[in-house]
Amino acid sequence: MNYRDLVTIQLVLYDEQEDLVLKCLEKLKNFRIVILDNSNNLKLKESIQNKYKIDHYFLEKKNLGYSKGHNKLSKCVTSKFLLILNADCLIEEENIFKLINCFETYQNVGIVSPTTFDYNKSNFTYNGGLLPEYGKKDIITEINGDTCFQTVLGSSMMIKKKDFEDIGMFNENLFLFFSDDDLCRKFKLKKKSVIQVRNAIACHIHGQSKVKNVIKKIFLK
Repeated sequence: MNYRDLVTIQLVLYDEQEDLVLKCLEKLKNFRIVILDNSNNLKLKESIQNKYKIDHYFLEKKNLGYSKGHNKLSKCVTSKFLLILNADCLIEEENIFKLINCFETYQNVGIVSPTTFDYNKSNFTYNGGLLPEYGKKDIITEINGDTCFQTVLGSSMMIKKKDFEDIGMFNENLFLFFSDDDLCRKFKLKKKSVIQVRNAIACHIHGQSKVKNVIKKIFLK
C-alpha cells in the first residue's frame, strides 16, 4: 500500500493567517487532509479548496476547542494513521514517511513526533520533554537519535487511529491547553512509548499562538 493511503493529516484552525495555512498545506497536498475551522472562516475555506483537495472541511459557528475539534476530525479518518498537525508546523512528506517507519521499527509505539527546528532549520525548538507534574515543559533537548519522552507537543503527533480511539481520544474537558500532555500520559499508562524521531524534521514556528490575549490564556490554562 502507498504511504499516502496510510495516513490522513488533520488540522484544527482558529484565526490562523491564510498565508501560514497555505504554506503548511502546500507540503501536504499529496495526502488526505481533513480540516476543522473553529473560527468559521468561509473566505479561508474557499481559498484553501480552490488550491487543494480537502476530504472533509468543517466550519464551526461555535469554537469547539482543540480537543473536541480533533476528536471530531478523527471520526472521518479511514486510514491506518492520523497525523495531528498545527498550521504553524511545516513538515515535508519524506519526513512524514519517516514517522510511519518508526511504528515499524519499534514495538509498543503509541505516539511519534518529529524533531522540530526554527524557521531557518538552524536551531532546535522545544517539542518533547517531561510531563508538567515532573518539570518544566520548555527545556529544549538536542537529541542525537530517536528518543522516548514523557510528552510531545500536540502541534505534530502521529498515532494509529485504532489506538487513538482505544485510548479514549483527547479529553474534551481540556479545551486547548494540556490536551497533548493528557493524551501522552494515557499512552504511557498503557505501556506505549512516546517517541521523538530524530531524522524526521519539521519547522515549528513557535509564537503563532491561537490565544494571544495573556489574561485569556491564563484563564484557559
